[in-house]
Amino acid sequence: MRDTDGLTSEATQDIALNTPPTATFTVSPDPDTPLREGTVYTFDASASSDAEEPAASLEVCWDWDNNGNCDTAYSTTKIATHSFAYDDGEVQTVRLVVRDTYGLTGEATRDVHVLQDLPPTATFTFTQPAWNQVNFDASASTDDHDPPATLQVAWDYQGDGDLDTEYSLLKTASYTYPHLGCYWPTLYVKDTFDRVGALPRPVNIIPPTAAISLTGSGGTLNSIDGIVQVAVYTDTVGGDVISNGLVITYTPWLTLPHDIMTGTFVYQGFTLSAWSLADGQPVNEISGTYTITVSYDYDYLAHVLHLPFEEELELYHWASGTPALWTPVDFTLDTATDRLVAAASSFGDFALVMDVHRFYLPRVARSN
Repeated sequence: MRDTDGLTSEATQDIALNTPPTATFTVSPDPDTPLREGTVYTFDASASSDAEEPAASLEVCWDWDNNGNCDTAYSTTKIATHSFAYDDGEVQTVRLVVRDTYGLTGEATRDVHVLQDLPPTATFTFTQPAWNQVNFDASASTDDHDPPATLQVAWDYQGDGDLDTEYSLLKTASYTYPHLGCYWPTLYVKDTFDRVGALPRPVNIIPPTAAISLTGSGGTLNSIDGIVQVAVYTDTVGGDVISNGLVITYTPWLTLPHDIMTGTFVYQGFTLSAWSLADGQPVNEISGTYTITVSYDYDYLAHVLHLPFEEELELYHWASGTPALWTPVDFTLDTATDRLVAAASSFGDFALVMDVHRFYLPRVARSN
C-alpha cells in the first residue's frame, strides 16, 4: 500500500484454493471373483472425501458401463446397487464421479468380473401307466449354478405354447390325454435368476384295440377314445355272415408322414378287421356296406399343428389287389361336429390324412 507521500507498507496472507474431491469406493461381493450374471453388487462411496468440505455434502453419480455418461443422478447418498449381464462383457468397468459444492469433480473406476449364467438344462422322463395317462418326471434337470432342488418347472402338455401349470418346485406331474395323437409335451425349467430352459418330447397316445361281436340286427363299435365308430347292420351285411355272428376289431396306429402317400400328413390310421363267430374265418368283404364315423381333434390339428386341414382332409383305404395301393374313400364332412362319415364294403387299413406338404413331426412307425 502507498500513500500520497510515496510511503508504502506490505502484508501477506495465505489463500487456500479449492481442490477437487477424492473419489473412492468399495464393491461387495468381491468384484475380482467372477460371479454369475445378475448378481447384485453393492457400491459404497462413503470413503470419498474433500479437503475443503465435509463428506456429507459431496454428491456422487454412477456410470455403470464407463461410457462417460452417468446412469444415476447426482445424490448425497453414497451407496447404490447394480447387477450386470454377461452379454455386456466378462469384465465391466464401473466409474464413480464425486462432485463438491463448487462443481469440481473427482473420479474412480473399478472392474467387475461377470460369469455367464446359462439357462437350466431341461430333461424329463415319462411313463404311461395307461394308454392315455402320462406321468412326467423332471428331477434330472440341472443348472450350472443352482442346485436341482431350487429349480422350478412348468409343463405344456399339449405342446401348443401355452403353459398348463404354474411354475413349481415339484418336479413330477401327470396328465391324461383326450384321445389318440402324437403330442409334444414341453418342460420349462427356471432357475433362481429366471433363466429358462425348455425341452419338447414326442409322446404317442394310442388307445388299445376295441372289439365287438355282432349278431342279429347288428350293432356299433366305438373305439376306446371315442374317435372312430363303425356301424354294421343287417340291411347292409349279407345275412349268411351276420346270422352266424361277426366280430369287428379296431386297431389304431400313427404314422407321420406315411411312406407311400408321399407329401401327406397322416393324422391317424386304423385297421378294421372282421371274422365270423361261427368258424373264426376272416371276413375281408361284405355283400353290402357299413358306416365308418371318424371324429377328429380340431383343436389339436388347427391350434397345435397349425394345419389347414378341413379343406385338405382325405380318407384312404389300403387296397391289397394288384397293384396294392392306397385308394381314396368318399365321405361326408360335418365341420359343425368335427366328424367324417364314410361307407365301405371292405375291411383293412384306413388312414385319415391331410394333403399338405408342410409338417414338422418326425416319423412315428406303426406298431403291428
